[in-house]
Amino acid sequence: MISSFSLFGLYMGLAVIVVVVIVKTLLEILSILKRGRSQRKNLNAPKGPTPWPILGSLHMLGNRDIPFSGLTEIRETFGDIFSLKLGETECVVVNSVEMRDEVLNANQKGDDFDARPNFERIQRLFGGNKDNALAFCDFSPLQKLRRELMHKFTFTYSHSELWHEMNRICMDEGSQMIHHLSDLTAETNAVDLKLVILKTCGNIFNRYFCGVGHASFDDQSFEHYIRSFDQVFWEVNTGRLSDFIPWFIRFEMLPLWKAKKATGVVRSYVDHELVEATAQHDNPLSFLDILRPYLNGSMPDMDSETALYCLEDILGGHSAVGCMVLRVLKDIAENADTQKKIKQELACVKSITTHDIASLENASQLHWTRAAIFETIRRTCSPIVPHKAIKDSSVGGKPVGKDTVVIINNHHLHFSEELWGPNPESYDPTRFLKKCDQTGEHLFMRPIHFKPFSLGKRSCMGYKLVESITLSLLSNILDHFTLTPAMTNWKIPVGLLGLPDEPFTINLLSNED
Repeated sequence: MISSFSLFGLYMGLAVIVVVVIVKTLLEILSILKRGRSQRKNLNAPKGPTPWPILGSLHMLGNRDIPFSGLTEIRETFGDIFSLKLGETECVVVNSVEMRDEVLNANQKGDDFDARPNFERIQRLFGGNKDNALAFCDFSPLQKLRRELMHKFTFTYSHSELWHEMNRICMDEGSQMIHHLSDLTAETNAVDLKLVILKTCGNIFNRYFCGVGHASFDDQSFEHYIRSFDQVFWEVNTGRLSDFIPWFIRFEMLPLWKAKKATGVVRSYVDHELVEATAQHDNPLSFLDILRPYLNGSMPDMDSETALYCLEDILGGHSAVGCMVLRVLKDIAENADTQKKIKQELACVKSITTHDIASLENASQLHWTRAAIFETIRRTCSPIVPHKAIKDSSVGGKPVGKDTVVIINNHHLHFSEELWGPNPESYDPTRFLKKCDQTGEHLFMRPIHFKPFSLGKRSCMGYKLVESITLSLLSNILDHFTLTPAMTNWKIPVGLLGLPDEPFTINLLSNED
């Protein structure tokens, strides 16, 4: 039986919620009126849709496969730069190549926009401090130091010692992956590839950055680590209402709690299986050994906790690479003509090379494979992390005030007919191929306007690893197997790189059959 005291408490709680909502609504209305007056006073300021109380213009981005497609729709009314209020956050959205480059390039205005928004979810996932996160931190001497420490590992020069180390690990892990897939296809052609690919990428990253050995596909501790990283990557990639309405986070505690629990599993594995397991190493080719003085607390520029987050963050790149490999495999499985072209190319390269087909030595000759990778990246349309103005500035001649969040509309940049030709929603790797007049060959060419990993000092640190590892694993898989879809009505989310915790099943038919 519910006591009268409990009922009183319930009524009081509901009353408080109602009062809070009413007060917030009134404050929002006042803010909207003030915003309108400000825009009328400054005729040069970017214009935009009138926001709703509390939601702002979030309703214009909902119920879409790619939320940012709503920005492209708004662009049709307000042009290549417009203002937008998302929840409690004042934003400016830029849609053109020129304005994107102005925001991101330090030689233009990049220094004015090198901060990040304060997303409460990110704060909580990174120990209460967004500056522990490589992608979501503000730019600072700490971030500059971390990028400098990582640079030689993530931007390896062709045929350098580290390049050869990465190539050797990719070929070895790729070979073990093929053996494992061959065992699986002995029982059924329909193989759930998600864990296989993520474990392969996890091994590549752990071996390359930490100098540890191969972890077996049957290692339960390693699998728990991989699954946990995948869960964290999904949560980080998933936009939530609380990112723009912070107080709403109390209604999103379950997925956040699950992700925080997963970060604990990751931390335990990194501590014991990577950091402690290599304590006696002295390997100049290991990022972990370069980072170890900071992990030990003996360097003043970065404390041990921040250094540990730095290590975890870069190791978590395996989830991004794994999800990209899976997405490319899906597109190739569903497009037989592209798969045929890639297989013909692989056969041709095998006939003339002295290297293993999965070797990065062959990268410059694998035009169709590289084109397929970048066409998948384009259509995935993963957003660039928003920037925030650190001072009053301007973009495209329009004023942008301090603390305004600046959003790059990748949807328009990835699906514009002006940039990509007719039917930009369709899958067509030839967008990244140019026919050579002399030989008739199709050569890989990345359009200069295509910058999916951002640019400048806030660009993705691992984008070269994404391309190299994806190319190596795809070449290996397609050299051994023919792919066809195994799932009907198969639809995976776009507008983000992460994949949900669901089967990712593709039919693999051995090329030897």
